[in-house]
Amino acid sequence: MLYQLPNGRTVYLTVEEFLDLTKEEEQYLISIGYGEVITDPWYASHLSKGEIKNTDNDDDLDITYTEEDLSNCIDTSDDFLDDLPDLSDLLENAPE
Repeated sequence: MLYQLPNGRTVYLTVEEFLDLTKEEEQYLISIGYGEVITDPWYASHLSKGEIKNTDNDDDLDITYTEEDLSNCIDTSDDFLDDLPDLSDLLENAPE
């Protein structure tokens, strides 16, 4: 992974190296001017290499949709609305 030092220079470190990096080692890298100044936001990006993989798979085209019966999940009757408290009753009984 690319890691930018506090002086603006960028170095490549593995995850293990980054996790084990101490302040003394970081100061040493800064003192010897290690790393390089990177101004390209796409530096070392896979996008800039121009390699595009074909992601078209015939498997994706075989997706079928089946509508499920949701009558058991959702109460579509109006009876459940009768159990809800009326908003005017809530406002009248609200503490002031």
